[in-house]
Amino acid sequence: LIRSGSLAAVLADYFGWLLFNSGVVLRIWAITNIGGRKSQVIVNHGPYAFCRNPLYVGTFLLILSEAFFLKSTTFVVVAIGLFIMYHCCVVSAEERVLLSRFGLAFSDYCDAVP
Repeated sequence: LIRSGSLAAVLADYFGWLLFNSGVVLRIWAITNIGGRKSQVIVNHGPYAFCRNPLYVGTFLLILSEAFFLKSTTFVVVAIGLFIMYHCCVVSAEERVLLSRFGLAFSDYCDAVP
């Protein structure tokens, strides 16, 4: 639907790079803050002060950037669907484990951080 060389193609590439770089920066920031401690303590600083799952959000931004590079609305829809499924299944299971491990401290963290 987007003609090569058109303004829409240039904007799609621009947003693709914006999303890609944002995803890389977010993942690096999250990795440097969690540093292999996720099973030992509740990490609540750095990106974890703003989002409970910055690694997953960073990955989603990287995937979404590919949709803009490919200029594919189908890829966008599939990526969003997979992100929702991942959030509902994997994140829910992980948070149940963390709640059983850290109890009230994790519950308070969930109340404070989206």
